[in-house]
Amino acid sequence: MNRCKFNTTPAGPICALLLMLSAPFVGQAQTPVIKDATVDLARSYILLGGSNFSPTGVAPTVTVGGVSHTVFSFTNATVVVEVPPTLAAATYLVSVTNSVPKTGSGYVTVGATGPQGPAGPQGPAGATGATGPTGATGPAGPTGPGGPTGPPGPVDIYNTTNLSGVTLTTSMTTLVSLSLPAGSYWIAAKAWFSNQGSPVANANCQIGSDGSSYNTTTLPGSLYGSMSLQSAITLGTTSSVPLTCSYSGTGPLIAYDMQLTALPVTNITTQ
Repeated sequence: MNRCKFNTTPAGPICALLLMLSAPFVGQAQTPVIKDATVDLARSYILLGGSNFSPTGVAPTVTVGGVSHTVFSFTNATVVVEVPPTLAAATYLVSVTNSVPKTGSGYVTVGATGPQGPAGPQGPAGATGATGPTGATGPAGPTGPGGPTGPPGPVDIYNTTNLSGVTLTTSMTTLVSLSLPAGSYWIAAKAWFSNQGSPVANANCQIGSDGSSYNTTTLPGSLYGSMSLQSAITLGTTSSVPLTCSYSGTGPLIAYDMQLTALPVTNITTQ
């Protein structure tokens, strides 16, 4: 409870006003609030200042010490109420009731102001108010530093073999093939050959359509030999990559233990 001291107007006798305001309850936005007062007994009125005296434009009712008094004039922020010039010196509870209806009160002291009394005990804590609305999201913070490089991930290796014997012809024949998804690969191939008795025969092989991987090995009669091939290729779609071979010379040749191995790579740089 606040105590405020106001001087009366020069036109009237010297009076002191002690106004003790009652705090409005939370959520009562239209409750009258008396903020200040001027007592003029010579002109027989008390002027009250504050808010919510007439939120709808209708005259409020005013009591002084529990007695209803005539309202001379009013606005939403001021009320002039009639009091007798013989109003005894004392502290009066002044109440204003608007048309809502809501009532606000304050204490007005007419006459000499005595010494301030001791502070009263602290009142109980009020009820917890409602949670306010969530605030706007703040701006994004700066990007943090990059973390350390992680360990290398696993590498997929594609492999297939064909242990069966395949008789070569003078045309390219598929010995073994490997299905690969789109991407770049390093591919290695190996095969063994057997000359079945002709004086001289050549095994001619390549990986897929990569002519740069083409290789030839010569086998004298009744001998065995092997061939290794390598190729770097890029596939736009999932494809089957074969190892194809033919023979030249007197033949025939038999191929066996064929193998294809593909290792994915990030990119292929040709120099």
